[in-house]
Amino acid sequence: MALRAFILKFQLPLAIAFFSFVVAVSIWRTSSLVNVPGSPDPDRWGLHDFRDAIYYPCLGFANGENPYRSSEHIKRHPVGQLFPLYSPLTLVIHQPFCWLSHSVAQWVYFSFTIGLCLLLAWLIQHICRLPQTLGVSLCLAGCLLICRPGHMNLALGQSTLQAVLFTVLALYWSQTRPVLSGVFLALATFKPTFGVPLFLLMVARRDFRAAAYGLAIGCVITLPLFGYLIWLEGGIDEFINSLREASSVFDAHHGRNPQTSFSRIDAFLLWGKLTGTKLSGTFEYGFALAIILMTSAALFYFRGNAKQRDDQTTNKFDISKCLILMTMIVAIYHHAYDWLLLALPVVWLGLSADARNLNMPKLRGLAITLLCFPAINFASSNSGKAIFGSPENLWLVVTSLNSLAMIGAWFVIVLMFLKQQNRSASKNSESVLIENS
Repeated sequence: MALRAFILKFQLPLAIAFFSFVVAVSIWRTSSLVNVPGSPDPDRWGLHDFRDAIYYPCLGFANGENPYRSSEHIKRHPVGQLFPLYSPLTLVIHQPFCWLSHSVAQWVYFSFTIGLCLLLAWLIQHICRLPQTLGVSLCLAGCLLICRPGHMNLALGQSTLQAVLFTVLALYWSQTRPVLSGVFLALATFKPTFGVPLFLLMVARRDFRAAAYGLAIGCVITLPLFGYLIWLEGGIDEFINSLREASSVFDAHHGRNPQTSFSRIDAFLLWGKLTGTKLSGTFEYGFALAIILMTSAALFYFRGNAKQRDDQTTNKFDISKCLILMTMIVAIYHHAYDWLLLALPVVWLGLSADARNLNMPKLRGLAITLLCFPAINFASSNSGKAIFGSPENLWLVVTSLNSLAMIGAWFVIVLMFLKQQNRSASKNSESVLIENS
């Protein structure tokens, strides 16, 4: 009781101290390994994703180049890895950063990412109806930054937080403000592994207006960019060849290959680890589509009855939205830093009164445990490989655990969703019987 009283009394100073400590450690860690502008070095990986996926692709695009043309892009710019297969929308969203020198821009982006983390913390706090205090926001933001996914995202200079925020906001306003939801859905497509499954699952959840606006807005803002890139390449055939070139290089990367990757957390990683074979990209996308379609069938069926569609006129977060976010991570190619998408379900399941009202304490506890595992699993990393890399079978287990935990969490949340819908159906049947009697 004395400790609780102390924490409550000094909540804000403790939260400021905690957040400041986490930021200071992040700055120290990143600055000790930050890449040297103009000299790509695999051993200095700090903010290298910002360099390779944001800064030089945006700079090349501004100079009239096609960053998907890997052979030309690597000749013109000092990059360590080639531009991933993001939508060209990312080249517009992140364009302001290339107006600065690389050495300045990467630290501006580092600070920008910390700001986005604070914004995500506040959004989670608001959606989960937690106490609206600065202390809670700083505490949540500190936890997001110190966990394995948050640390990776910040230190590498990834763009995951942008995709997470766009996704959460698209779901948040999907029923009450479909146009605004559509805007954020369209923006989320800058990372296709976020935007495409989100669109399909929102349609399945019967958020038709928001999904339609998202599709329309996405086409309006993205198709002209594709048109410009096609013009730069001198025709659609040449542009498609540049995409194939980028895709072949991307598929060959060790972080993409489920056999060699230690940071992927999606379900397909486990398949690759267990079978020991490298399957085609077509098979992997089919595998992803199968998971999305199974989830979509459940969402579409149970959301079909208007009486079972709860809180359609509010922005309330519910188990169906939790299932959508979980499915997005499990179904398709995602690394550990993309786990930040699951921060909202973790906090909602653990601290929200709405989640407690589901009356499934054991399933909630199991889901939280499984969901949190990748957030604290620092063993599946470059540093962890030095400890657990031998024997090979031990490293195989270590690098498979994140995927296994995510698959388990997906099954638990599917079960929670089905149980909640069955309870709603039973209550509706009882109401009908009472009315008829």
